[in-house]
This record gives sequence, C-alpha cells and structure tokens, in this order.
Amino acid sequence: MHRKPVYFDHNATTPLLEGLKDAMLSIADKPLNSSSVHVFGREAKHILESARLKVAHFANADDSFNVIFVASGTEGNNLALKGLKDLKLITSTTEHLSVLSVAKFGDVPVNSDGIVDLKALEMILSEYQPNQCLVSIQYVNNETGVIQPIKELSEIVHKYHGIMHTDATQAFGKIDVDVVDLDVDMITMSAHKFGGPIGAAALILKKGIELTPLMHGGGQEYRIRPGTPNVMSIHGFGLACDIAKQSLPKFAEIAKLRDFIEDALLQISPDSIVFGDGARRVANTTSITMPNVQNETQVIYFDLNGFAVSAGSACSSGKVSLPYVQMSMGYDEEVSRTAVRISLGVNNTKAQVEEFINLWKELFLSSNKNQQLKVAQNG
Repeated sequence: MHRKPVYFDHNATTPLLEGLKDAMLSIADKPLNSSSVHVFGREAKHILESARLKVAHFANADDSFNVIFVASGTEGNNLALKGLKDLKLITSTTEHLSVLSVAKFGDVPVNSDGIVDLKALEMILSEYQPNQCLVSIQYVNNETGVIQPIKELSEIVHKYHGIMHTDATQAFGKIDVDVVDLDVDMITMSAHKFGGPIGAAALILKKGIELTPLMHGGGQEYRIRPGTPNVMSIHGFGLACDIAKQSLPKFAEIAKLRDFIEDALLQISPDSIVFGDGARRVANTTSITMPNVQNETQVIYFDLNGFAVSAGSACSSGKVSLPYVQMSMGYDEEVSRTAVRISLGVNNTKAQVEEFINLWKELFLSSNKNQQLKVAQNG
C-alpha cells in the first residue's frame, strides 16, 4: 500500500487551514449576494465587511486604505498596473509573470542574490518627470524566497513622487507584513498562499488612488471590481488571515528544516547552487540546483517517488518555462534549468525531509554516473 504523497510545493498553493472547510460549508447553501437589500443580502454584506476588516488587520492597513476583493493575486496585480495605465510602469527583472506580462519586460536589474539594484531604480526614476511612474516590485520572490527591501524602495519611489505597488502574495503568512511601515501605495495578497481558499484575493490601496476597472458592470468593491463577490471564499479568506497572523512564529521554525535540506544537499553536491542564499529569504523556500540533471527530470522523479516539488512558478500551464529569475541573477540557462523549488509548510516533518534527501542523493549519483559513462564512451 502506497503512503500519502508528501507536499513540498506550498508556494504554488497550500492546504486549507483547519476549520476553514466547515466554516465555509456552513454558509455554502445560502443565497448570499451582498448587493441584495433583503435579509440574505444583509447577511452577505455583514460577512463581506467582517472579512474586509480581518484582511485589513492582517496587513495592518489603517483607515487610509481600501481593501478591494478580487479573485486571484494575478487579477490584483493586473488591476493595480492596468488601472493606472497612463503612468510609466517600472518593474524588476525577477517579477511574477502576472506583472512582467503587463510590463512586457523588467527595467530594474537584480544582483547575484536577487536583490533589486536601488541605484539603478533611482537612475531610471530620475529620467522621468514627477508623478509619471508606477513602480511594482515583488516583496518575496515566488521561486527563491528572496525578500526585497520594500521600505527602502518605497522611499526612493516617493522621493520622485511615484506610486509604489508590491506583489506580496508570497509574503503574507510567512513574514509580518505592515503596509503602513512599508509605505507602499498598493499591495496584493492571495488567500490560497497561506491556507485560505482559492478564488479570494485582495488589492489593498491608498484612498485617493483612482483605478480604471478591468471590467465594467455593477458598482461592487468601490466601483473598481464589479461582479457578485464570492462570499463563501471571502469568508474563508478573512478567517485564514486571523489564523495565519497567530501562526507566524510557528512558520519561522520551518527555516530549520529548510536549512537542514540545503546543508545536506550541499554536502552531497558541493557544486550545487542555492539561489539567493546571501539574501534574506522567507523560511520555507529554497531554489537549488542538481548539477547535470534537468529540473523537469527531477520533478518527475520525485513525483513518482511520492514527493511534490516544482521547477518554479505554478503559472505556466504545467510547462517548464525559461528560468528567467535565476538567469536574471547572472546564471546561465544551462545551470538555471537544473534548479527545483522546494517550498515547505508547517506540517512537514524532519522524517519527510530526510527521505527526500535520500531520494535526491540517489537521483544525483545515478544521473551523474550515467553522464560520466557517456563521456567515457564518447571519449
């Protein structure tokens, strides 16, 4: 009898937090449309506004911000960036595809640890007239876990009277996020990245920023995001915020398991590269190479042996796409294509990690032995 597969891909999505399923199902059969004026509409409105307060509290967003509910982090990013289409959009080269696809290309380079070049950003901003720029820099990179100095970036952007947006979908639930302290103008978050349901996300923005809606119809969500809200998922979103905020200290403990993995793999293969290991990273994430073994081969091998890892972002229709994040950090494509992403959760154990390390060693040694035989035969 096969054991249950082990999930090491929490940056793609996370299991529902305990209690959320029952809480959501308790309202699933109710006709909840928050635009209705009758008793069911009022109940929906109450649930919606209660969740909005919980989301704002999780982000430490005060009364100077509005919380706009959307369906995904991708929609939130698109709403922020396309909603201010008259401004020059400036991004880094390692952004999530939901940002880079809007920007068409990244403007600001990163160093070998994946940290944005602050001087390069300031130079770009200085070339434009005041109030002409919208800067979007990801708080935590989805592939490497590298944490950007968002507060410093905001200071530079505001020095040139620009607007600062950060995609923080990989930050919430992993580190304490304080939009007031970060001094950002807009921030994106998504429930399913920290134990909430898929289908609920938010763009939090400062009051006074006027966004052009992506869709047109009703006047929901401050007339910025029309359509009937997904009340059941938003209810779960709000509850997940409360639980995740209380669980942040527990999440930090995951770093011990992450470091254990990296140390062990580097002992097996000293030539392996841990991307961003010289920078601050979130506790659960590592992007590491297995020399001479393609990431697609690794993902398939681990899957067949009961471990779910990824070759990078989960937003590529199941395809292994160009490893542009690692390449932006100065590594060539051949090396970058040998990296897999391991992203842990609070329920992962040392026993699971030790089993994974043994599997990694087996694949590495067997693959490199075969490689050496081929070289010898061709020699």
